[in-house]
Amino acid sequence: MIDSLATAIIAASLVFTAWSLVGVVRDRPPDRVQFAGAALVELGLLIQESIAANRLVQGDRPEEVALFIGYLIASLVILPVGTWLGLLERTRWGTAIIGFAFLVIPVLVARLQQIWDGTVG
Repeated sequence: MIDSLATAIIAASLVFTAWSLVGVVRDRPPDRVQFAGAALVELGLLIQESIAANRLVQGDRPEEVALFIGYLIASLVILPVGTWLGLLERTRWGTAIIGFAFLVIPVLVARLQQIWDGTVG
């Protein structure tokens, strides 16, 4: 795990969470900024997943491999699912759904770091 990449993913996700919150307060449907943000954060997550998979194959493993893989899969799935649901609901609630998906990403990334570092608890 690269700490600077994880920090960048968390920061970007929180920025887009705030943008989504503004959209909800203004009663706006999901916009292009959210979709571009989802693509950007997902790209970061894919890079992170590639690095983690490479390190797993090389034998560098966390203590809880199955838990780590579960969080890794969840982090890759939550944003596309949230974006898809946001597309289906073209009201402020679609914006809220995407914002919630953005908000879950920092939690998952932080847990991935904790599991990798061996501070599971």
